[in-house]
Order: sequence, then structure tokens, then C-alpha cells
Amino acid sequence: MPEVENTQIDSALSTDVGDETSNRFRYQWVLSAIICCMLLDQDEDVKEVFCEHHEDILVKHINGLFTGIQVKTRASDQPLWKASDEDVVKAFARFVILDNQYPRQFQAFKFITNHPIQSSSNGQDIAYLLCQISQIENHDSLSNVVKTFIRRISRTAEIAEEDSFHTLKKASIKHDLPKFRDATMRLIDTIVLVWDRAKGASYEGIKRAASHLIDACFRASSLASQDLLPAYLPISSSGVEREIQERIAGKTFNKQRVYDLLLQGLDETIPLSCDPTDLEDIRTGSKELLRKKLTAGGFSAISTIHAEDLRDTADYAGACLIQKYGRERGLQKYHELRLKVQGDAARAYEKEKKDEDPFGLDMLSSLRDNLKNRASSGEQLYGCSVEHLEGLAYSLTSQCKVIWSINRPWEVE
Repeated sequence: MPEVENTQIDSALSTDVGDETSNRFRYQWVLSAIICCMLLDQDEDVKEVFCEHHEDILVKHINGLFTGIQVKTRASDQPLWKASDEDVVKAFARFVILDNQYPRQFQAFKFITNHPIQSSSNGQDIAYLLCQISQIENHDSLSNVVKTFIRRISRTAEIAEEDSFHTLKKASIKHDLPKFRDATMRLIDTIVLVWDRAKGASYEGIKRAASHLIDACFRASSLASQDLLPAYLPISSSGVEREIQERIAGKTFNKQRVYDLLLQGLDETIPLSCDPTDLEDIRTGSKELLRKKLTAGGFSAISTIHAEDLRDTADYAGACLIQKYGRERGLQKYHELRLKVQGDAARAYEKEKKDEDPFGLDMLSSLRDNLKNRASSGEQLYGCSVEHLEGLAYSLTSQCKVIWSINRPWEVE
């Protein structure tokens, strides 16, 4: 069998149907994330964004009305979009069906694409046809080429031409979306423009925030969507089953959800692993002193080893903060966390201290409760988990700022 040239292999890979489909879906999720950013833009009147299954996006405006959006993509080597294309006809037919099924719910419909459209001001020019429809008061006054466009859509939707005409008066087309490779960069640029926390954040941090929002749009789009739309559109959905309500909530993005998602991505949780060479700017205190204090508090050998490991992860978290925010700001945030944990440890000490029996494990239980309450309150922890915070308590122990017993045998050794 003759050897296949590398160029042929590259060509086959680049046109793989599975890869193309995956790219189109990801592009849809990125576009959904960009639209979600409108929620943070004070100049927009967007209240919620609803991710449908793979294709449709609904935007709910402050006035309670909706805009229906369909995203259509084509490879750069494909023909220009034209009015007679099957995908175009089906997209606008769906708009007509929605407007007919849910009257007075939609204020606009948008066909948006990353591919150029026919621009010859004739029966194949979608923008021209929609412009003509928007300027004419009644269906009978339209030109024949425009009526042909409406007739084709009406037949597909199985809706009267007059009704289709009124829906299409609210429709528009936008064909300046970014290409596949540029879509994520457009999202990053949009986040920088509309998100107040983007100021001062690193580029890598903004990329993480963007990826986090894309992932959320993917999860929302992947939720089963059958029969969700009728439940979502009415003003009151009190009669909707709980399962449907939960699915609707999973697909709905409001300002707070987008803000939280971006923040979670920016302050991505620090891993519970570390390289000791990363700790030079953070680590102080003696590990031997840590062992002695925990032993005096009644910690077993196994619990002491675990405490030492958590202390290492906490020190590594400090190194990560320095790397992420710069030395001065990173150390400031690290010491802020240390001060909070020191206060939580002090309260646990005062609650559990005893004159005779070791109370270290009781104190640890109280400390963990304090740390969990702090984490669940939504307080800014800069990506640290409860385990990291507990590790900070052990780091403070090795520096004589937290004690776990009344007796201090290490002072007389």
C-alpha cells in the first residue's frame, strides 16, 4: 500500500467531522459566555440569559420581554449565507413559530453568524430583505422578492404569511462574529471591559475566569431542554414541577451568577500539593516545635503527620498568592488569611481550654467548625480551601502564635 503523505493526513484531520462538530459546539458556548457578559454591562438592559440546548440563546430584558438568538457557523471556505439556504429558512421559521406560540413575549429575534452573507441587495441578500420588511407597514405592500422570502419561511413554519411578516419585522442578522480561533480572545476582551474585578488581575487570571464561564455555559447548554421553554416564558411559573424549575435555574444566568463564576475562575482553588522549593518566601517557624506543641495537645503521631502536610500546603498557598498577585499584594493577602485563622484558633482555644486533660483535639474540632463557617459565608479566601486554612493554623503553631495545651514542655527543654 502506498505511503500517505503528511499533507494528506493533515487535511484529513482538519476536516474530521467529529472535531468540526465539537468546535462548533464550543464556539456556541463561547458566544453564550460573551452574551452573558452583557449582564455586567450597565449600558445593556439585560436581566437574564438562558442557554438552550446547543443552539438557542434567550435574552430576558428588564421589561420582561425576550430576544431569541440563533448562532450559525460556517467554515471560511463555504459559500456566503443567502436567503434560500435551508439553515437560514429553518432559523427564521423557528423565530416565527416561537412568536406565534408565545405572543407578546418576544421583542426581537437575531440570527448571528461568523460567516459573511450575500450582499447584492436582491432576493438572496438576507440583510436587505429584513430591512425591506422592517420599513414596510403591511404585507401587501412588499415587493415580490420579499414576499418570496416570507412565503418560503411561512411554509416551513406552517404559519400564515401575514403572521410571519409581523415576526420578521422584529428580526435582524449580524455577521461580524469572531472566527473560531478568535472567539475566546473576544470573550477575554469583553470581560476586561465590563467586569470591575478585571482591573489589576493578571492575564492568566482573566483567562481562567473566561474558561470558568465557558464551562458553565457548556453545562447549562447540555441540560435536557425538552419542554423547558413553555415553562420558562410565562410570567408565573409557580405551577411548574420542581425538576423543571431546577433545570431552568441551571440554564439561567443572572448578573450575580456571572459575577460569581468569573470570580471563582479568577480565584481558582489552589491545589493541595506543593514543591518545597516554592516555599522559600513563605516558610518560617520550626517543624520540630510544631510536633512538640501538637503532642502536648494530645495529637497522635498520625494526626501530627497530617498536620505537617497541611502546613506545607498552606505555605504553598502563600507562594501561589505571591506568584498570582506579585510579592507585595500576595503577601498582604496571605497575612490577611493568617490573621483570620489566628483569630479562629484563639476562639477555639478559649472555648476548649482545660487545666489538666489535653484538649488539643477538642480545640481542633472547634477550629474546624470556625473555618467551615468562614468558608461557607462567602468570604473572600483567595482560592484557599478549609484544608488550607487549617494548615495555616499549624504554620502559626510552628511560629508560637497558636498553642494547643496549657502545659508548655518545649519551653524547659
